[in-house]
Amino acid sequence: MLKKILSDTAYYMAGNITVQIVGLISIVAAMRTLEVSEFGVYSYAVAFVTFFSFIADGGLSQYVIKEIAQRPEKAAEIYKNVQGVQLALSIIITLVLIVSAWSIHTSQELLIILALGAGAILTGYVSPVFSALIAQGHKRQILKKDIFVSFVRLIYVAAFIASGSSLLFFAFGNFVAALAGLAYCLYLQRQSGFSYVFQRQLSTAAFCSIVFEGLPYSALMFANVLYNKIDVVMLKYLSGEHEVGLYSGATQFIYPFMFVSTVLATGLFPHLSKNALNPAQFQEARNKGAAVMACAGFALSGFLFLGSGLLFDVMFGGKYDPSIPVYKILVWYLFVVFSYGAFSNAVVAKGGVKKILVMTASMLLLNVVLNLFMIPAWGAVGAAAATLVCEVLILVCVLVMSFATTGKSGTKEPPEHVILPVD
Repeated sequence: MLKKILSDTAYYMAGNITVQIVGLISIVAAMRTLEVSEFGVYSYAVAFVTFFSFIADGGLSQYVIKEIAQRPEKAAEIYKNVQGVQLALSIIITLVLIVSAWSIHTSQELLIILALGAGAILTGYVSPVFSALIAQGHKRQILKKDIFVSFVRLIYVAAFIASGSSLLFFAFGNFVAALAGLAYCLYLQRQSGFSYVFQRQLSTAAFCSIVFEGLPYSALMFANVLYNKIDVVMLKYLSGEHEVGLYSGATQFIYPFMFVSTVLATGLFPHLSKNALNPAQFQEARNKGAAVMACAGFALSGFLFLGSGLLFDVMFGGKYDPSIPVYKILVWYLFVVFSYGAFSNAVVAKGGVKKILVMTASMLLLNVVLNLFMIPAWGAVGAAAATLVCEVLILVCVLVMSFATTGKSGTKEPPEHVILPVD
C-alpha cells in the first residue's frame, strides 16, 4: 500500500514542486525589491484576504474528492451540483470582501487587498474542476495545469523584476495566475471526456445538502485560517508593519515546503477514505503515511535550520538578518506539522471532525493569549515561539485522539461522510 500511496503522489509532487519554486522566486523578488515595511503591508493583506477566501472554497474541494472517490459513477452529477454551489459562494465572498476591506483600511491597503482577493475568489471558483480530476485519478492533467500556471506566473514575475514595479503590480500576480488556471479549465472543457467542466445545476435541496455536508469542514478550515494568520494580524497592531515584514520574511522559506505535506496527504486521503471500513488496511495506511511524513519533516527542518545563515546571506545580503532568529524557531514547525498530518486525517476519517475543530479553536485561543504577552516583549520572535508551543500541543492532542478513536484493534467504524481536515 505504501508503494501505491507514493506512486499516486509522484505527479502531485512534481506539479507542486514547480508551483512552489516559482512561488518562492516570486516572493524572493518581492523581498529584494520592496522595502521591509512594504513587504509587511503585502503580508498583512495576504493574511486578511485569507480570512475570507476560505468561504470561496466552503469545504467543497474535499467534498468533491470524497464523494467522487466513493461514488465514481456519479462523478458528473456531483461535480455539476458543487460547481453551482461554488458560483453562489464566489458571489457572496466577493461582496463580503469588498464591504469589509472598504470599511477599515487605507486606500493603499484596500487596493492590495482587492487585487489579492480577486485572485483568491477566481481560484476558489475553478477549484472543483481540479478536485474532480484528483478524485478520478487524472494526475497528468493536474501536472499539466501546475506547469502552465507556473509558466504564466514566472513571466509575470520577470516583468516585475525587469520594471522594478510597485507593490500593487506585484499583488496582481495571484490574479494573473488564477486567470491562467481558468484558461486551462476552458482548454480542458474542449477535450474528450471533460465536457462536464463548468456545467452546473443548482437546486435548493442540493445547495442545502452540499453546504450542510461541507459545514464541519468549513468551520475547521476557518479555525485553521485564524490560527495560521492571527500572528501576522496581531504583529501589525502590536508591533507594526516592519515587524510583520521580518516575521513574514522568515516564513517564506518555511511555509512553501508545506506543499510536501499537502501532497503526501493528497495521496494518502483516498486510501484512508476507501479503506475506512477495513480497520487493518486503514491503520496500515495511516501508520506508514505518518512514518513517511515525519521522516520527511525532520530531514527538511534539520536541513533548513543548519543552512539558515547562508540562505539569508545569499538571498538578501543582510537585509533580512533580523529574521534569522525567527526562522530558526519556526523551521521546526515543519517537523511537527508533518508528524501529525496523517493522524489528523485519520481522526476525521473516523468521525472526529468535531474533536479536531474543538482542538484547533482551543489552540487558537491559546495562541492569542500567548501572543498578547510575547509579542510586546519579543516581537516576531515571541510570535514564532508561541506558534511552536501550540503546534507541539496539537501533535500531542492528535496522537491521543487518533489512537483513542480507532483503538488498538481499530474496530470503530467511520460515519457515512468523511471529510479531510486542513493541514
